[in-house]
Amino acid sequence: MAQEKPLPWYKAPIVWLGVFLTLLVLAGCIHMIMVGHQASTRKASTSSSKKDEKALTHILGMPLSRDASNHDNTAEDNSTSSSATEE
Repeated sequence: MAQEKPLPWYKAPIVWLGVFLTLLVLAGCIHMIMVGHQASTRKASTSSSKKDEKALTHILGMPLSRDASNHDNTAEDNSTSSSATEE
């Protein structure tokens, strides 16, 4: 019976696939870092030149900050509704 020799690591296709995917993910991470850096520098340079822009308060219908008066009203509403249910 002839014993088979183990396949060297560099001849295994799954190893090369793993190396390729690892390098692809690394390149994608570097690309996203570069794009994010360019976007942040572009935003900083354009925000000083445009003073008449409308302030951004909502994204996709959701407010970016909590309105203090609205928060106080909901706290009062909750305490009123809980005291009404206790009676």
